[in-house]
Amino acid sequence: MPELPQMLAGTMSRLFGKPVSVIATSCPAAQFKRVRFQGPALIGAPVAPNTVVEFHVDPRSFRHYTPAAVDPERGSLDVLFHLHGRGPGSAWAEGLAVGDTASLLGPGSGKLRVDPESAAHLLLGDETCLGLAEWLGAQLEGFHAYLEADTDCAEAAASSTRILPRDGRERGDALVAWLEANPPDPGAALYLSGHAQTIQRLRQVLKAQKFPPRQLRVEPYWADNKRGL
Repeated sequence: MPELPQMLAGTMSRLFGKPVSVIATSCPAAQFKRVRFQGPALIGAPVAPNTVVEFHVDPRSFRHYTPAAVDPERGSLDVLFHLHGRGPGSAWAEGLAVGDTASLLGPGSGKLRVDPESAAHLLLGDETCLGLAEWLGAQLEGFHAYLEADTDCAEAAASSTRILPRDGRERGDALVAWLEANPPDPGAALYLSGHAQTIQRLRQVLKAQKFPPRQLRVEPYWADNKRGL
């Protein structure tokens, strides 16, 4: 539900949205903003490794996010926003301040299939996946993430995440090179997220490596020249 006519979006927000307040913000790295939301509807909310939330970010637009952390006892959750400067979600997040209110839909289950029983978990993605990496790392044993990024965002990354600098190369080159040099364990659960075109390239490498498709989980967050995945 990324974008709807304004009247319909407002109706959806009123019917299904839950009021939450911003109780804390921080900027752990350039182009990143961590926001803590709190509300009565989040107390005791069910959470799982594939938990997602959705916010009404402007009169016509909704955006999905994976929380970086959830505290059902206190009724709060953190989202780590990438402030890329493109689209309504980034503009909305950049303007959030303590005391602001928002309309939240969820928490609910996202499209990413997660297998908690796997002995090892590997996430490949980009800087938009920092929150996802933190969340999965807190939920899953044997989890590691390798994320390609333009900016120095290591300070915003969880301990289980390694940043692969893009260093001016074409988007995806650093991840492709890492994967070619480090074929994953065929028994591991492998998650691909972030940039859709990079994911396509990674899948080609995995096919050449004969990585079992049943172990692969895919959820693109964004694509070139497209809004609102």
